[in-house]
Amino acid sequence: HQTSNIKHQTSNIKHQISNIKHQISNIKHQISNIKHQTSNIKGIIHAAGVMDDGMLIQQNWERFRNVMAAKVTGAWNLHRLTLEYDLDFFILFSSAASVLGNQGQANYASANAFLDALAHYRTGRGLAGTSINWGPWDSVGMAVSQNAIQDHLTRQGFSYIQPDDGLRMMKEILSADMAQVAVMDCDWNRYAEHIGQEKQGFFSGLISNQKTNGGKKREASEILLSFRNAPPEKRLKILSDFVQETAVKVMGSGKKPDINLPLMDQGFDSLMAVELRNRLKDSLDRSLSVSLLFNYPAISDIAGYLDNDLRETLMESPPIPEASILSEKQEDVSVEMFAGDDVLQEIESLING
Repeated sequence: HQTSNIKHQTSNIKHQISNIKHQISNIKHQISNIKHQTSNIKGIIHAAGVMDDGMLIQQNWERFRNVMAAKVTGAWNLHRLTLEYDLDFFILFSSAASVLGNQGQANYASANAFLDALAHYRTGRGLAGTSINWGPWDSVGMAVSQNAIQDHLTRQGFSYIQPDDGLRMMKEILSADMAQVAVMDCDWNRYAEHIGQEKQGFFSGLISNQKTNGGKKREASEILLSFRNAPPEKRLKILSDFVQETAVKVMGSGKKPDINLPLMDQGFDSLMAVELRNRLKDSLDRSLSVSLLFNYPAISDIAGYLDNDLRETLMESPPIPEASILSEKQEDVSVEMFAGDDVLQEIESLING
């Protein structure tokens, strides 16, 4: 049985090698045709790409390979087969995903990271090479091919690059000597709010931390305070309304979803599910499973789960007075106000002077 498996694997490897040789042969033939039609080849622009998005648990090597083929195999073959040419430029259309990361795009981010590395590799050898980490383009490109992708990027704070602007910026990049440059139009405060406070260090020069972080801290303080001080019979409704409001923000449509129907039946996808979980985790200052929406598909289910969890962890201490929501200068303490008895005592001492 093991011998049979080894033979099968060997056969697959031989088949893959044969495909690669065939691809290289095709590229050589195309380059040869171009050379015959023109006096010389002075530049290469690699703009190929394929997307196959999905959460990491849904990914497999076949999906990775499909995405990698256009980016990794294609770019590397162009690199190898044009080494004899004195190129003025070797432009690689990479993506903001390899710089920022993006939910559901582990394979796509990895493939584009290879393009970034290839550009640095070429410049290190004295060859032309520039990788451009493009944000989403308007009217053209993969970002506009699916409505779900457009909605997700818009919620993150991205605006779309107009084609004329993109071409103008590429012309400027061509005149500069850069191995890698990112070009994107983004509201960084909105993006920082989307990714969460703990990940903002990379963007510290682009965002207003006081505005973004302070808003999150006040939101966490207010919802937890409301829950703790509300009569027991009203706490579930408070959580249900809060989860519903958060779901509306994630969907970006303004329409309130039915709290008793699965969110996946009301326009949610896997990326939205993760975003909802992240927002609730930050707002409620607690750890939540990435499978939250799959275990609790409706808003009422999520609210019920959170109600039980918060009762167990928050109701051990006496109610917090309204005055415990601190001023902007004291917010560094207020974000942890429900973490334990020591923090509560520190807050009370600040309030009492």
